[in-house]
Amino acid sequence: MLKYLMFYEDRGIEISYAEGQYVWDSNGKKYLDMHTGHGVAFLGHRHPHIVKSIVEQLNRVSILSTAFRHRVRDEMLDVLSKIVPNKFEYVYLLNSGSEAVDFSLKVARKVTGKKKIIYFTNSFHGRTFGALSVTANSKYRKGFEPLLPETYQLRYNDLSEVDKNIDDNTAAVIVELIQGEGGVNVATKEFVSILREKSVEKGAILVVDEI
Repeated sequence: MLKYLMFYEDRGIEISYAEGQYVWDSNGKKYLDMHTGHGVAFLGHRHPHIVKSIVEQLNRVSILSTAFRHRVRDEMLDVLSKIVPNKFEYVYLLNSGSEAVDFSLKVARKVTGKKKIIYFTNSFHGRTFGALSVTANSKYRKGFEPLLPETYQLRYNDLSEVDKNIDDNTAAVIVELIQGEGGVNVATKEFVSILREKSVEKGAILVVDEI
């Protein structure tokens, strides 16, 4: 029989079902879910409104290429348009944060025609090949290097590093406003402002990885 490839240590707990902020194991023991699938289930498990919406959509169409239009996509854009600043024109949904990072790096290199990508110490952007290339922690990178070429790590919140290294060859600068995996480090307003200013000046794409 096939075995499932495990990326994390087995806790020896079989979860049978979940509701709200709680999960129950196969013995009926109740747990407060502080994990939420790495933060994915932050609205809780089996929320009636979410379940109802998913079932209704599955009863219409489960998957559709962007070559075709569908009402629910327009509804989603309408909702997002009410909370996203007007300066943004497009949105594209992906399956995971890592995939979104990879997509962003590809777009940056494509539209700028440049190769250099800048990331920061203590960063964590994911474990796919592109995202791992801009993740600072060596324990995640070990065994997969060499990763993407022309990626450069700078010190987080260091203004002098930004000024010296974002140049005319830079395609993208990727940053977390609050580093979670890296130790809950918060970017200063001045640091973010300089990142934005320098990126615009040099024609680089500023990618904000925020979950």
